[in-house]
Amino acid sequence: MLADVCRRHDIYLVVDDVKVGMGRTGEMFSFQHFDVTPDVVTLGKSLGGGLPLSAVVARQEILDVGPALALFTTAGNALSCAAGLATIQAIEQDGLVENARVVGIYLNDRLRDLMDRHPLVGDVRGLGMIQGVELVRDRETKEPAPSAAAKVVYRAFELGLLIFYVGMFSNVLEITPPLILTQAEADEGVAILDQAISDVEAGKVSDEVVAPYAGW
Repeated sequence: MLADVCRRHDIYLVVDDVKVGMGRTGEMFSFQHFDVTPDVVTLGKSLGGGLPLSAVVARQEILDVGPALALFTTAGNALSCAAGLATIQAIEQDGLVENARVVGIYLNDRLRDLMDRHPLVGDVRGLGMIQGVELVRDRETKEPAPSAAAKVVYRAFELGLLIFYVGMFSNVLEITPPLILTQAEADEGVAILDQAISDVEAGKVSDEVVAPYAGW
C-alpha cells in the first residue's frame, strides 16, 4: 500500500535493508518477499563482513547528482570494499540465503513450540535468521513483560546463549543468528532459551541481578 501511495504521488520509495538485507530473511533483500520494487535500497552492517561498510543502491537518475549531495560515513575505503565483495561471494557460493530460508523456517517452528509450554510467550514472528519472541504478562491483553524479557536475556547469557531484547516496550527477544546456523544449533539454542524462560517463570532470576543492566 505504501508503494502504491509513493507511485501515485511521484515519491521515491526507500527500503532500509541495513539490518535485514544480505540474505538474513531468506531472500537476498527483504523486499523480495513482497511484490515491491523500491527506488532506493540502503545496505550496511553485514555488507562489510565485519568491517565498516555501507551503500546506497539506486537507479542512475537518482544517484547521478552533483558532488557532496550524498555523502555517508562508512562508504568507500578499499579494504572494506574488498571485504564486501568477499562477503557477497561467500553468501552466493555457500548458499547462505537458502540456508537462512530453510533453517529459518525450522527455527521459527521450534520457537513457536515455546508458546505451548510458556504463558510468558505471547507471540513468535520473523523471517529467516531474524526472529522475535514477544513476552507478555497476559496473552489476552498482550500487556508487555519488559522485566521478564531482561531476566530471560540475562539467564540465557548465564546458560551460554546470547540474545537481546528490543521493541517499543523492550519485551521482544531478538534472535539473529549467523546465516550458517544449522538445525542442530537451532535446537541447542531453543533448548537453552526454553530453560531460561522456565527459570524466569519460576522466579529464579531476581530483579536485583538484572538491575545493573537496565536499559540494554
